[in-house]
Amino acid sequence: MILSGRIVASITGPLNEVQNIAQRIANGDLSGGIAARGQDEIGSVLTSCDRMRDSLRQLVGSLQSNAQEIAAMSNQLAATTTQLARSSDSQAQAASSMAASVEEMSVSIAQVSDHAGEVSASATRSGEASLVGRKTVGALIDADASTSQSVQATAEKTRQLGELSEKISSIVAVIREVAEQTNLLALNAAIEAARAGDQGRGFAVVADEVRKLAERTANSTKEIAGMIDQVQAVTAGAVGSMENVVVAMEGVARLSEEAGQSIKLIDEQSHSVLTVVGDITNALQEQSTASNDIARRVEQIAQMTEENSTAVGQTAAAAQRLAAVAATLQDSSRRFTLS
Repeated sequence: MILSGRIVASITGPLNEVQNIAQRIANGDLSGGIAARGQDEIGSVLTSCDRMRDSLRQLVGSLQSNAQEIAAMSNQLAATTTQLARSSDSQAQAASSMAASVEEMSVSIAQVSDHAGEVSASATRSGEASLVGRKTVGALIDADASTSQSVQATAEKTRQLGELSEKISSIVAVIREVAEQTNLLALNAAIEAARAGDQGRGFAVVADEVRKLAERTANSTKEIAGMIDQVQAVTAGAVGSMENVVVAMEGVARLSEEAGQSIKLIDEQSHSVLTVVGDITNALQEQSTASNDIARRVEQIAQMTEENSTAVGQTAAAAQRLAAVAATLQDSSRRFTLS
């Protein structure tokens, strides 16, 4: 009986130890080590358990490290997206302000046209109307100066819009780099999961989802970059048009001064005054055409700004999904104890 009890104890004792070790691993405790025991079946089982524990600890450690890195990348992407959204808002405000300036310029052009009509009518009347004619030309000069200031202010805002677009381009480059790094991390994680076999299958699915998110982010940044290039092209065209408008308005101012001198001699040179007024009308028509062109360009800029805001929203959503995936990975890995 004593001998049989010892035999049973020699068998059940190691089996209980194997059971305890397996239970610890099942509970997520991968810390510590397993002392080797003999060359019998129990010793072989214990050695296998120790190897399994080491493999699991390495796998979980890699999982935790990758999860932390993905979380950091997602935070950086979210911060970059926020900055991009702010720049997009600034761009929208600049477009709105420029539209208001163009509207003011159109009103000024209409006012100048009205005054030109008054000058033409005054030129046909008698000499006592010369004073009225001089006042009208003075008003024309004032309106031209006001319009010139509005155009210059609009040009400055357009240049600021171009500078904002360049800043957005830099931000988009950063987002593209983050997406490429995330895609590389996802690929490495998938390789590690493939090496782990069935135990890494679930993590491989997560890594693939992260890779897809990174690809979508990269595609979004390409679209944003294209939109910004279009905005910059439109901005450059608008600035050129505004400079042409300024040149035309300088011509209007010069003609207005000539008209003022002519009105002083209205009794003798009424026909010359009418010719000058005709020239003013032609200049105003050119100015009106330029104003309409600027208005169309402003509308294009506003549309590009709206598309840019949509792309920013898509990037922000991708960043949120990436952060959620990283949080899930971290939560899953915390149930394991490595040391």
